[in-house]
Amino acid sequence: MMSASIHGAGSAPAQVSGKAVTTRVTHLDQLLGGHPAALRSIYEAGTAPAPEGLVGSWRGIFLALEAGRDVASLMRPIFQLLRGGGALWQGKTFFADATGVNRVLGQKLLRLGVETGFSELDGASTIVFRYDLPRHENPWPLRNMRDELRMIGDGIALGPVLFSATAGGRRDVVSWFGLEREG
Repeated sequence: MMSASIHGAGSAPAQVSGKAVTTRVTHLDQLLGGHPAALRSIYEAGTAPAPEGLVGSWRGIFLALEAGRDVASLMRPIFQLLRGGGALWQGKTFFADATGVNRVLGQKLLRLGVETGFSELDGASTIVFRYDLPRHENPWPLRNMRDELRMIGDGIALGPVLFSATAGGRRDVVSWFGLEREG
């Protein structure tokens, strides 16, 4: 299991009054509204699963906005409210042919390719979700999006959503999401 402070800035574990503060991540909901810097630390300590290990349905939670890092504690109730009211995005389903779909409002939308690659954040091995493959017919701007994913606990994964406004441009982290294996 991954241990880290999820609501404070800095590396994991965070220092508060000279003491390390850690939280064992056993459920995805623990990360809801986490500070982007803490989520990044947890992600960087995670491991890339084999793509075939993802096959099946995963419950998803939109965890944090990178642009909200300076007001992360103020945004936490908003993320909790969105989660409690039935999220627009419910998660992802992965298939044996290294593809997947996002589940949005009960529909399977936004097809993606699943592959092992190198993280645009730290250069280490990660799972990459590609939306730019022509066969998936995703509209712009979604083709300029890339998700990364690493396992941080038993059946719990975390990753950034990266986006570039231009095709082939440098992608920046816009948000963080988590997945938890269903069933």
